[in-house]
Amino acid sequence: MNSNYASLAAEASAFGERNDCSVKAIAVVTGRPYAKCHAALVRAGRRNRCGATRAQQANALKELGFQFTSADAQSRTAASIEAELKQRWPNQPVMVFMTHHVAGWDGTRVIDWTQSHSSVYRSRNARKHIKHLWVVTPVGQSAEPPKPIPAKSVAKGVARSWKSQKVRSARSARHHVIDPNGQVHKSLPSAVKALGIDVTPSTVQWLRKQLVKNGEVWVDHIRFRIAH
Repeated sequence: MNSNYASLAAEASAFGERNDCSVKAIAVVTGRPYAKCHAALVRAGRRNRCGATRAQQANALKELGFQFTSADAQSRTAASIEAELKQRWPNQPVMVFMTHHVAGWDGTRVIDWTQSHSSVYRSRNARKHIKHLWVVTPVGQSAEPPKPIPAKSVAKGVARSWKSQKVRSARSARHHVIDPNGQVHKSLPSAVKALGIDVTPSTVQWLRKQLVKNGEVWVDHIRFRIAH
C-alpha cells in the first residue's frame, strides 16, 4: 500500500492538485497508484483542485474494485483516531471522515498530514472532528467486525475508564440536597448559598463530586446530603 504521505504529496504536486484529500485517502486504503485514484474520481465527477462528495468517493471505490461498510468512531478528533483504529481494525483499511477532510488508514497507521507530530498541526488536529468511518474491502469480501476496546484503554479519548465516567457524571449531576434543617434545595450550590456559606466555583465542583461519591458532604462543619 501507499506508505508515504510525502510521496503522495509529490504526486499531487505533479498534477497541480490541492484539496485532494479524497484522492490520497483512496490511494491509501486501496493501495492503488495516486494517478489511477485521481482518474477514477475525475470520472466520478470530481473537479481538479476541489473536494469530492461522498457519492463520488463511493463511485471511485467501486470502479477500483472496492466496497465499504459504514461504521461509527468512538474517538472525537484526529488526534486520537489512530489509537482507536489500531485496536478496532488492525490490518483493515479504513477511510476516516472528519470536518471538511478525509484520511486513509492502511491497516497499520493513518497516512495523512493530521498525524504529524509537529506543533504546527497539533491545534488543527483538535478541530478535526471525526464524523464517521468507511471500512474498505475488495468487492465480494466482507469487512472484519471491529475488535472490542478494553474497558480501561491506554488510548486517550478512545475508551473511557469507569473512574473517568464517574467523574464526568459527578460534574454534570444536579441532585436535590437536604441541609441540616431538613430544607430541600435544588442543588448543592443553592443549599450552600442559602446558609450564607461563601465558596469558590472550583470548590463547589469538588464538593459536588464528593456528594455524588459519598451521598453526603461537609461544608464548614455543616452536613449536606442527597435527597433520595
